[in-house]
Amino acid sequence: GQREIPRFGGVAFARQLIGAGYSVLSFDLRNHGDSDASPDGELVIADLPRDLSGALDWVAAKQPDLPIGVIGLSLGGDVVIRTAAHDSRIAAIVTVDGAFEPVAASFNFMVRERGIPAPLARQLVWSMQYVHRIWPDESALDIGKRLDGRKLLLIHNEADPVSPASGARKLKAALPDAELWITPPPPADHPLMRNAGRQGSHVLSYLLYPEAFVEKVLNFFDQRLAYTAHS
Repeated sequence: GQREIPRFGGVAFARQLIGAGYSVLSFDLRNHGDSDASPDGELVIADLPRDLSGALDWVAAKQPDLPIGVIGLSLGGDVVIRTAAHDSRIAAIVTVDGAFEPVAASFNFMVRERGIPAPLARQLVWSMQYVHRIWPDESALDIGKRLDGRKLLLIHNEADPVSPASGARKLKAALPDAELWITPPPPADHPLMRNAGRQGSHVLSYLLYPEAFVEKVLNFFDQRLAYTAHS
């Protein structure tokens, strides 16, 4: 959703991709970071794939001959899956703690990050789902199951309290050719966990396991894209 999520370390990771020879575009979806808000101020998940498709238009205009890989974090994982279902320009997909089950992820976020009591959080999620229609009727998990033959790398932390790893496992079960990397739960006394707050290990895998994370993503892009950027 956001080009720089401090807890992920996006700027440092982008620099490593660039250092390996890849061109990188990082941007904010609407209602995130420095991007404009929707006219009505509401976040509607079904609108977000248009933002990613617009970014793909820009990349294709600048580099028409290069294949495109996309990395989506949390909600961004949901958006990448939805976009890839109708945009064949996405040649390789990486998700990091993808919110494939957004109702559960939203509830967990409210309770853990915002400290909202669980009964009230359930009411808010119900309103978001059935009154404001924030989420489409079809989940990214259901859509993702139709991406058979597409190139996916699903990275998920075992202990993620916001987006449960069960969503990534379900997607992997439906797509045997997808790669699944479940990163180990960090020790409770890990320095990063001291300031992680209620979100725990959510989107922390790069900072927790930087060398393995970079190696996994670069190997995936090198093997799955038709162009080896740092050869």
